[in-house]
Amino acid sequence: MGLMDDDRGKGKPMHHAFGNYLKQLRTSKNLTQSELAEKCEITRAYLSHVETGERKTPSPEVLRKMSCALGVSYVGMLLKAGVLTEADLIFTTREVVTNHA
Repeated sequence: MGLMDDDRGKGKPMHHAFGNYLKQLRTSKNLTQSELAEKCEITRAYLSHVETGERKTPSPEVLRKMSCALGVSYVGMLLKAGVLTEADLIFTTREVVTNHA
């Protein structure tokens, strides 16, 4: 279970920090849990558990649906969720540039 950089020393697991981020994003878009859950084809209860940190980070497929429903970058959502790291992104970008140069 990883920790977010800004939560080091506070003992908050990454999925708790992601849940807070997801809730802030959802409320900034004026969506209820039920509305977002419907758009993402998940239950409201599952979304509630993700937001409170009771459930671990959703699958990449659910994160894709969330990013679409919330109008944010899928890559950004993967980074926030800890599924993808900045190092992964840098490595992948270098690999693509090298292979296509």
